[in-house]
Amino acid sequence: TNATRQAAWAMYKPMGPVRGWWMRSEWGYQKDRTVPGSVGSLLIGSGPNGEQSAPNPFSRQGWYVSTGYKLNESVFADRLSKGGFFNRLFEPVEFAFRYEEFQNIIQEDLVNPDIRSDQFKTTVLTAGVNYYISSYKYRVQVNYMLVNEQDDDVNDAVRLLREVKNNVFIFTYQVHF
Repeated sequence: TNATRQAAWAMYKPMGPVRGWWMRSEWGYQKDRTVPGSVGSLLIGSGPNGEQSAPNPFSRQGWYVSTGYKLNESVFADRLSKGGFFNRLFEPVEFAFRYEEFQNIIQEDLVNPDIRSDQFKTTVLTAGVNYYISSYKYRVQVNYMLVNEQDDDVNDAVRLLREVKNNVFIFTYQVHF
């Protein structure tokens, strides 16, 4: 089987009265075959440990779209840099939002477990604030991610897929070197 991977991305930073606002997006597609035993097994296949014995190629995809607003590149930049302490404190702030989804959960098919794989997606909504201490050299990030994993409502008792609360609060300090 030939593995296929395709991707596309886009970025847009408008100028004029909305400068400081940016948008990014990316999409990815994969078609490939997994090695036996690497797909989530329900122990119903005919492989040595109940896993798939000869999985067919399958495809999956994912994408994200993000947007943000960076105050020191906005129409407010001059006013913030010439203002008092309070204004300069907020000058290096960037607000960011992101929505993403990817078919990252792969399990044996219930009807034909030896050769077919089913994909389930996870979606994530992220809201965050970046604070640039020295341009891009030092950055503090605070993000909250709402994670939603797709349920298999029809076969829930068999697959045991369920919504797990994987929400994440992230605080990072980044150094660029």
